[in-house]
Amino acid sequence: MNRLLKSYSIIFFLSVLTSLKAQVFTFADSIPTKISGVTHRYLPVHAENNFNFLFYPIKNKNQNFELITLKDTVISKMEIKNRRLDGGGSWYTSAAMSDKHLLLLHVDGFLVIYEKNKKGNYAFKETLNIKGIKFNIISFLDAENLLLMNDYNRYNETKLYDDYALCVFNLRTKKVIHDKEIDLGKGILFSHFASTLLMESKKNRIAVAHPTLPFIYVYNDKLESIDTVFVKFQDAISVDSAINAVFTDLFIEQNRFNPGLMIETIENKKINQMERIEKVFWLNEDILGYTVCQPFSQWARIFVFYSLSEKRELYKKIEFYSEGEDAAYNFINSTRILINNNKTIYHKARYEEDESNFYYEFRLYDMLPFFGTK
Repeated sequence: MNRLLKSYSIIFFLSVLTSLKAQVFTFADSIPTKISGVTHRYLPVHAENNFNFLFYPIKNKNQNFELITLKDTVISKMEIKNRRLDGGGSWYTSAAMSDKHLLLLHVDGFLVIYEKNKKGNYAFKETLNIKGIKFNIISFLDAENLLLMNDYNRYNETKLYDDYALCVFNLRTKKVIHDKEIDLGKGILFSHFASTLLMESKKNRIAVAHPTLPFIYVYNDKLESIDTVFVKFQDAISVDSAINAVFTDLFIEQNRFNPGLMIETIENKKINQMERIEKVFWLNEDILGYTVCQPFSQWARIFVFYSLSEKRELYKKIEFYSEGEDAAYNFINSTRILINNNKTIYHKARYEEDESNFYYEFRLYDMLPFFGTK
């Protein structure tokens, strides 16, 4: 029966390719840098304007960070003081900025806060440890309120798997003003692959995608539910059923502190190859974007743009990725999706002749026009 269902799903999947296939983002420009990928790593910075990246040293703990801003094809740089915290810069997991603040999220859960001074530079202000809250993504809702999000499974002694969580934190009062925990099932185990991004915000709109079922929940800045987007899956086989069948309570209890085995099991059972929502992002405050990875295909993604005000899909196309082509790989690799002025951005490596070093090169991609573009 399983073999028959798999054959049916593959045939059905192939039948929709001709009508759906299209390019969603097309290569527009490349911007080379002199930043070495051997000595530096980067974080995409969530911001309302332009594209911003924080580059941090991985070999010299005393070296400061560089904040890179791309406005059109012009690069500007700002040096950011390295606080020399344990683990070095590579221990930062998320970053967000407003006109007044730059915030870095340390892997241990505390925030490193920089504030813009009179010269226009971000100077260190303080570190904050918000007790009792675990999160791995940060963004600004407005100039004063920070959104903390968790879509990563952290094992603990009281629960077999973690909850998805949202928290609104006020920087002025240093208080949590809204918080919400959401149990979306064992699909949070997918987070160990670090290839999904199931939570994202745009001003006062927050999207939370279910890891295994075809739903995206939309909240306002008070964490009140305002909409649910129903995603149309093509495959007859449910990834939700598969992950619950494999990861029984007993299996998780016996291996809860062994994420390596969790990853190996998901790969061996090919659960990671099943159809599910993989990334959510915002084109603007009304149009939500998301990708659905296609069953048993490493490179095929269906892109959907959905209007909250019109409550309908504005755009739905499948895009194939292949090695060597100029494609926006941020939609399939583990990085945050940045959208600005109907463009997205990804990086590429430029190697020296002897390949002893490589340098970051930014790649800009234009979103091809569709009638919902604003």
